[in-house]
Amino acid sequence: MLTQAFARTFGIDTVTSRCSNNYGPLQDGEKLIPHFINKLIHKQKVPLYGDGANIRDRLHVHDHCRAIWTIFHNAPSGSIYNVGGNNELSNKQITHILLDAFGF
Repeated sequence: MLTQAFARTFGIDTVTSRCSNNYGPLQDGEKLIPHFINKLIHKQKVPLYGDGANIRDRLHVHDHCRAIWTIFHNAPSGSIYNVGGNNELSNKQITHILLDAFGF
């Protein structure tokens, strides 16, 4: 809404991109996936909090960058895009995927 108000007030072209949770290279080490991977590399327990039922859509950062590039070069001014990964998994599901990948 702030971007749209700014565009109307100052008459500038804007496009809005809203994305789901990114993951990939150089992600902050405290985020779920890199944190769990680091723990598993060091053969430590992973700290799944609560019941792990929280669901998030995850989008690889490279896919997000491609979406931003496409939007930047093709979108009409004032448009809004929701960029998702169509990859909704619970924290518990992510945990099992990582445990399986590491042979636990």
